[in-house]
Amino acid sequence: MKKRLLGFLLGVMLVSVCVGCGAESATTKPTETVTETTTEENTPEQTEAPTAIPEKTVEPTPEANIEAVEEATTEPETTEPTKTAEPEQAEIPTTEPVPQYTYTDMSATMFAQQTVNVRDLPDTNGNKVGSLSTNDEITISGQCNETGWYRFEYNGNVAFVSNKYVGENKVEVQQQATANSGSSSSGKKNWQDYYQDHVWYDMNNFMFIIVDSRDEGTNYTDYSGANATLEARFPGEKVYSGAGVGLRDGHWMFFSYRAGTLVDSFIEPFM
Repeated sequence: MKKRLLGFLLGVMLVSVCVGCGAESATTKPTETVTETTTEENTPEQTEAPTAIPEKTVEPTPEANIEAVEEATTEPETTEPTKTAEPEQAEIPTTEPVPQYTYTDMSATMFAQQTVNVRDLPDTNGNKVGSLSTNDEITISGQCNETGWYRFEYNGNVAFVSNKYVGENKVEVQQQATANSGSSSSGKKNWQDYYQDHVWYDMNNFMFIIVDSRDEGTNYTDYSGANATLEARFPGEKVYSGAGVGLRDGHWMFFSYRAGTLVDSFIEPFM
C-alpha cells in the first residue's frame, strides 16, 4: 500500500515537474527572443559600407556654354517685352517735283524760223513730242513767264516751243547756188551772195548754219532741230552735228549731217 502511494506521489510530482518545465519552457522562449532582438539592436552587426555611386565626371565646357548654362539657370530679370522690329521698307525712289509754271495768255500766228523740237513742258527738260520744220505755222495761245517759251496746240494737245526759234514772219530758205554765180576774183564764192547768217539751210543729206564765231557755233548753237529733221528723214541712221569750218571773213559754218555724208566739196568754195 505504501508502495502504491509512494508511486502515486512520485507520479504526481513527475507530472508537476513536467508541467512546470513545459510552462517554463513556454515563457522562456519569448524572453530569449526579446533578449536576442534587443541585443541585435544595441550591437548591430558590422556591414560593409555601401559602395558610393561614382560621381559623373563633368568635362569642362567652353566658356560660351558655361555662360549659356548660367543664363539658363539664373532667374531671369523682369524686363519689358522686346518689341519685334518691323522689316524696313524699301525706299521708294522719289521723283523730282515738276516745276510750276505760269503763263500770260496771248493770241498770235507765228512761224518756225528753223527746224525745232516741240516738247510737253516749256523748257528743255520736257519730253519731245514732235518737231516743227522751217516756216511751219502755229497759233500761240500763251507765253511762259518763267522761260519765255510759247504755248500752242499740237496734234490736239497742249505743247511748247522755244521762243528763240519762232517769229512773226517766214524766213527765206535758199537752195544751193549754182557753181558759177557769186564768185570772187580769186574764184572763191562769197557765202553772203547765197546764204544768210543764223539761218539753218537744208541740203537734204546735211543742214548747215553760218554764225559769227567759232565760240558761238560750239557753245550756243542749237542743233536739236536739224538733227531731228535728219533723223526723221533717215530713220535708223546715225546723225552727227557740230563740225565747224572757218570761212574767209571770220564767220564759221557748222553742220548737222547724216553719217557718211561728204561735205568737203560744198565747203571748199567758201574757205
